[in-house]
Amino acid sequence: MILESEGYHVGTAPNGKLGLELLTHPPHPPHPPHPPHPPHPPHPPHPPDLILLDLMMPVMNGYEFLEKKNELPQELKAIPVVVLSALQPTTPSLLGVQETLGKPVEIKVLLDSVKKYAFYRG
Repeated sequence: MILESEGYHVGTAPNGKLGLELLTHPPHPPHPPHPPHPPHPPHPPHPPDLILLDLMMPVMNGYEFLEKKNELPQELKAIPVVVLSALQPTTPSLLGVQETLGKPVEIKVLLDSVKKYAFYRG
């Protein structure tokens, strides 16, 4: 809710497996039933500007998510990752992590980190 209140569009997943599915098969926004103008071709959803990742998740943890993400096409592989975790990841540069923020994270620290990588689309 903090990021939304700052004007960011946020998608969430309860675990790494669903996060990876959302990354590779994003949902299309709903179209109005009767558009007031001739319909435009649907725009494919854009990939996220940033992934905020916890390392400890059920089903597929953050380490497994990072391994799978690094196997994706370059457009998705290049998405920056900021880890939010009470754990310290081992060799973060090898995992493709730009930053690691400890939990609990201060709101200002989180927002400063997000501003580095996320494009405001408000």
